[in-house]
Amino acid sequence: MHEKVGTFQPQEPPGDLENVLGTVRQTESPCGHGSVASHSVPAYDRPTGSFAHTTASDQRLHSVQTVHLPIPSAPPHSRGDCLTSSSRFLAEQTFSVGAVSLRVATTPPGDPPLVLLHGVTRRWQSFLPVVADLATRHQLFCVDLRGHGGSSRASRYHTIDYVPDIVGLLREHIRQPAVVYGHSLGSMVAAGVAAEVPELVSALVLEDPPFETMGNRIRQTRLHSYFAGVAGILRSGATPLELARDLAEVRMVDPVTNAVQRVSDVRDPVFLKFTGQALAQLDSRVLEPILAGEWLHGYDWHELIPRIAAPTLVLRADPAVGGMLTQDDAVWCREHLRDGTLLDYPGVPHLIHQARPKELATHVLGFLASLDQ
Repeated sequence: MHEKVGTFQPQEPPGDLENVLGTVRQTESPCGHGSVASHSVPAYDRPTGSFAHTTASDQRLHSVQTVHLPIPSAPPHSRGDCLTSSSRFLAEQTFSVGAVSLRVATTPPGDPPLVLLHGVTRRWQSFLPVVADLATRHQLFCVDLRGHGGSSRASRYHTIDYVPDIVGLLREHIRQPAVVYGHSLGSMVAAGVAAEVPELVSALVLEDPPFETMGNRIRQTRLHSYFAGVAGILRSGATPLELARDLAEVRMVDPVTNAVQRVSDVRDPVFLKFTGQALAQLDSRVLEPILAGEWLHGYDWHELIPRIAAPTLVLRADPAVGGMLTQDDAVWCREHLRDGTLLDYPGVPHLIHQARPKELATHVLGFLASLDQ
């Protein structure tokens, strides 16, 4: 067992959240796919990556939307599916996995592939702040989990139910070992995948996995009142703007102190609008096992963690400002992972990849580069 611990000392955040999330506009696709979203991102200094040339003909592709991600430092490419010397692209594809259809945004091929799994109620676009950096060395597969975003609805939404979807994506479509990165719910799904198919997971990144904070401890936190409030505003036909306005007024109650805060007291307007869009695409049944205290039924993380063979980076947000991985749970993970590295982010909330995108990408790329043979 290898135990490694570090502490990240955060810098001041960017002064403008638009610099983190970028701007989105509608353009005509140069590939003839019609109107597509163009997302511009801040220019960073990046190492040069290289990509092989493949086609998607063997991936049971159902539909494609091309999202342009200009990266000035990107090397020239020559492909027939819209790549130019000045840009890389995210192409949204729908993959069939069992009874579920997963909406997945992919970048040009690289080695090894990197699968990104978002948190509950969110969608793949949550990772836009780190996509450009991570794509310099990896082909990204940014997944909408079942019941979220553009993926199909399902009958069950316990944490364990998401695992076979990603196992199927790896086996049937990616077809080679991949790095699997998950945030929150996505991190617990990623851990389950790594334990289930170790031969298909080359490395694992777990960003602030909640474990029992969203399990048997959820009623001891403000999270239960938050998700109850979100469930209360979901309704058929509601627009993203309406949901954003309603979300701002959701009240979170601390069960210990009875202190009450509105979501708008702790979240900025950009977060509210982004989340409103995600909620407009959410199957409301996703929240049922959370509110019933059954979300972790069938998911024994104490049994899963010791089975993970892949080198694992655990990123821990600060519980004092909304982090969900407790100190005790983090220590338990570090002690029971076969090859685990724990990195703390003091003063940084649960969404580390949005609060500190550049620093997080640097740590993840450094960790993965350390595994190169």
